[in-house]
Amino acid sequence: MHEKRIGGDPVAEEERIHRLVLNVVADKHQRPWSVDEIVRALYGVSSKLAVEDAVAQLQVIGLVNQADGLVFASKAAAHMDRLDILGL
Repeated sequence: MHEKRIGGDPVAEEERIHRLVLNVVADKHQRPWSVDEIVRALYGVSSKLAVEDAVAQLQVIGLVNQADGLVFASKAAAHMDRLDILGL
């Protein structure tokens, strides 16, 4: 699988993956996702390692939660999605 990068800027790439992961887990039909499901949803866009890193960083800042290997949006991220703040 090949990753699509933004002009070689690693910070922009990291932020793009964060946005993509948040958009997957905070959609209108919010449900828990496994990391593998997120990777499949982003097929060809990002590696599993990049998704795992994004999930870990988003959890540290409080935008996603994890339980029993599942990832789901925090209340704050779900609210941001309802306000259309997370749109790409």
